[in-house]
Amino acid sequence: MTDSHPPSSDANDDPAPPQHAASGAPRQEIAARSPWRLYRYTESAKEGPPVCIVYSLINRPTLLDLDAEYSLVRRLMEQGRDVYLLSWDDPAPWQRLLGLADYALRFPRQAIDALCRHRGVDAVDVLGICQGGLLALIHATVFPARIRRLVLMATPVDTHRGEHRLGRLLRASGPVPLSRNVAGAELAAAFASLRLTDLAVRRYRPGSSRPPEAAQSWQKMEAWMYDCPDQPARLVQETVDWLYRENRLARGLLELDGHRVSLDALRCPVFNIAASRDHLVPAESALALAEWLPEGQVSSRLEPGGHLGLFVSGRSQRTLAPAIGAWLDTDGEPRAPH
Repeated sequence: MTDSHPPSSDANDDPAPPQHAASGAPRQEIAARSPWRLYRYTESAKEGPPVCIVYSLINRPTLLDLDAEYSLVRRLMEQGRDVYLLSWDDPAPWQRLLGLADYALRFPRQAIDALCRHRGVDAVDVLGICQGGLLALIHATVFPARIRRLVLMATPVDTHRGEHRLGRLLRASGPVPLSRNVAGAELAAAFASLRLTDLAVRRYRPGSSRPPEAAQSWQKMEAWMYDCPDQPARLVQETVDWLYRENRLARGLLELDGHRVSLDALRCPVFNIAASRDHLVPAESALALAEWLPEGQVSSRLEPGGHLGLFVSGRSQRTLAPAIGAWLDTDGEPRAPH
């Protein structure tokens, strides 16, 4: 599980003061089947290449569109892309028994099929964010036909590598009961505990007064950080046990719904992005993906700074978003099956 975290203490990763009042880019629901919803950003280029963002369940996708000037969504649209978002409903009590096979295989397949029908295409580009990247990665190994190119941002692959505070926390946690969904407030408190010192320093350090715009940005970010939806109990249980304790994905031992999830079965080109000081997804964990794939299939990029800097820093808006666009536009054929 990845996503809920305070902003990095690196000033270069701080969200720059917004130039406009916060307002999400307009979007329209084009398909839904609880617990997933597929949105299209209506200001996207109608004939542009479709790209589907697969977001995490842990936090809300507002992180990707905090402000008109600092928005990964809007940077993609400015490149002439037709941008979609796969997001998740808060789970109903009965959905506590939905697991990794549902969220990594069944639901993404339904949503991507709906997107392809909507656009009249056979395959789309997919951009997976954090836990959403993990779901997209697993999906692409089992159902590769609909995915043309895959971008991963801060996606855990080998959870036993790197200085993994989150991994230690999850491996030390007790068993997850299946009698109820996992409370989002509990998750928010647990994730925040990973960087309490950093939070205190940033909030109360001498000379930390900010101009009104920057203070507003910090408040929005902090509100986002603590807005964790409840989580399906089985999904949490399987993620903790199978992916963090047993590291089944990296060891080639993960099986879902009768499908063996083998990383070397990936066929599409992959752009794999990690942050050098990410306390939730260490770069070593994310970039290990290249070890399973032939040279040239994976383009790895290590960004300076922390986890949030990949999405909301001025640097990400100036350099990383254009790099993603340039990579998506490059030629490259899927790898042929063995």
